[in-house]
This record gives sequence, C-alpha cells and structure tokens, in this order.
Amino acid sequence: MRSRTLIVASLFTIFLGAYLLAYSGDIQASDELSMLTVTRNLLVLGTADTDAVRWMGLQQGAIGSDGHLYSKYGLGTSVAALPLFGLGQLLTSSLGAVRAVSLLNPMLTAASGVMVFLYAAGLGYGQRTAIATSLLYGLTSLAAVYSQTFFSEPLTAFALAGCAYSLLRFKLSQRTLYALLGGAALGVAVVTRVASLVLIPLFAVYIVAACITPRAHSTRKGLRDCWPPLAAYAAPLGVAVLIVATYNKARFGVPWQTGYHPLETFSTPLLQGFLGLLICPGKGLVFYSPIVLLSAVGYGEFVRTRRAESMLCAAVLLVQLVLYGGWHLWHGGHCWGPRFLVPILPFLAMIWPAVLSRAEKHRWRIVLVLTLALLSVVPQVLGL
Repeated sequence: MRSRTLIVASLFTIFLGAYLLAYSGDIQASDELSMLTVTRNLLVLGTADTDAVRWMGLQQGAIGSDGHLYSKYGLGTSVAALPLFGLGQLLTSSLGAVRAVSLLNPMLTAASGVMVFLYAAGLGYGQRTAIATSLLYGLTSLAAVYSQTFFSEPLTAFALAGCAYSLLRFKLSQRTLYALLGGAALGVAVVTRVASLVLIPLFAVYIVAACITPRAHSTRKGLRDCWPPLAAYAAPLGVAVLIVATYNKARFGVPWQTGYHPLETFSTPLLQGFLGLLICPGKGLVFYSPIVLLSAVGYGEFVRTRRAESMLCAAVLLVQLVLYGGWHLWHGGHCWGPRFLVPILPFLAMIWPAVLSRAEKHRWRIVLVLTLALLSVVPQVLGL
C-alpha cells in the first residue's frame, strides 16, 4: 500500500511539473471566458449571469427569464474553480485570480493520469505496465495540451475515469460504497457536461454484469442482487440531474433549457463527423495523438482477458463518437485537435496495458510503442 501511494504521488508530481513548464495562465477562448465569468460572479456577486461578456452576443449563451445573459455551459468547471479563484483574489488581484484558476486543469489532468494508473493496476497488470500506461496518457496524449485550458473537458475526463475506476473496485469487492462513488463521479460529469447523461446506461449495465458474473470463492448472483448497488449508483446521479434542472429553471424558467441556440443541433452527417473526429488531417485524433493506435492493436487481447471492461470501453468510445460526430460543430471550433474526444482518452488508455504487458516477449511491440510515443510528443509540444 505504501509503495502504491508513493507511485501515485510521484506520477501526480511528474505530470503537474510537466504541465507547469508550459503554464501561461491565459484565457484564450470565448468558451473559457464564459465559464470563468460564472466563477467570478458566483463568488463576487452571488449571481450566475454572464453579462460581463454580453459583448459576445448570444454565441456563448442565452437571455434568461430575468433579462440577463447566462452561459450555455455546465456548472461543473465554474464551481470547481471557485476555491482557486478565491485564493488568487485574496493573495493578489483579479488578474492573480485568473492565473490561479488556470491551475485547475493541470491538476485535474494530472489526477486523470493517476486514475489511469490505478485502473490498470486494478485490472491486475503489473506496476511497470500500469506506470508506463499512465505516463503515455499524461505526456503523449491530447490530454496534455488541454491541461493548459479552462475548457470543461479535463474535468469531464477525470470524472469519467473516476467513475470507471470506482465501478471496477465495486466489481472486485462487491461493496456498494464503490457503486455510490461511481455514481457521484458520473454525476460530476453530468453537471459539467450535460451530454454525459447518455453514458448512464452503459455504466449501469457494467454494474449488472459485475453483480451476476461469478468470481472465485463466491456464488453466482441473480438480478435481484443488483438492485442495492444500482440504487446507490443512481442516487447521486439523481442529485446531479436535479442540480442541472434547478439551475436551468432558475435561469430560463424551464428545467430542460440549457442556453444553446435553436440552430445548434445535431445536423452533421454522422459518417462525416465520425470519420472527421478520427482521421481528418485537420482534426483527427490519430494525427494529434498517434498513441491511440495502441488501442486498436491491443483491443483483441483486451477482449480475451477483460471482457466486461473491453465492452465498457468500446461502448463509451462509440457513444461519444456518434454523439459528437453528429453535432453541428463536431470539430469543436477553433481549438487544438478534436476537443470533444478528450474525455474518452482515459478509456482508450485503459486498453494499452494489453499491449505493454507483453512487450518484453514481443520486441516489435516495444518498437511500436516507442515510435508512436515519439510521434505523439510532437503535436503535444506544438500544442503546448
């Protein structure tokens, strides 16, 4: 246990140190400015409006029932940044508060890298394999670039990785507490990005599979035994949905209005968006993070050895690709690579241990991993 704690602390320190080398503390996109305005107004004025960025028009929100402008983005990132904003304002000035808030995503991305390590170790892979997987995720994937932003994707990625790890712990221990923690983590993702609602059934199916799959020294359980963990999983999700609905009702008068413009729809031909997110030279994930090709190489082995987890990862990846592939702005706008795919990077990384664990027996795998890692470092350095 002490050894694992040391590894966790070391990985977090390595990632955070690497991200701080590129730290600028700047807010560069209108999306970031909109969420930062919510943070500032919640703490300073006690309101959630974004009238301070009304000069941008309705591209970042909508006029509420009280005549004020409100952001169309979830509360998660804005609320998570409150302690840092307050600390920065207390120690220096409003400019210092912005610099302090910019530390949020470096810390969250570092924590996501730790989650990837814990998940790989929880699957039964050796420490060396788990550490290598974590380092590849944190230093060679698109997650590194987005650690320098105030976008909501890093918090969503951390929350989804936390949900997956908590439910893996539930499967291994059958303790309902872990199902509750998994639901709470997914609830954070829902409050951060309401589109995360589509993932709720996928994790619920995983819980059912974890309940009815026989394990050593245990007997097969029936569906009736799934209700307690499912209820624990659903409880915090219900709270998250209530928070989102209440927030919307307070701003726009109806719980289902989020602030997106009526013309912002799922209007892109699905195949165009799907392939664009993956292989478009300007936005494709394989160009911005070639390391993800390890997922295709190792998925067959992953299916054979960890069937339930392989099905969960594939389902999360497919649902997210279909969801954002159909969005009218499938490419995520003016940003580095496919921004909307950052939250699924931990699930791609969860497949990599299937390749890394057998690399010593197959030297070509070592060559492949090193080649893809070096190719992946280039776009991350350029992006940073």
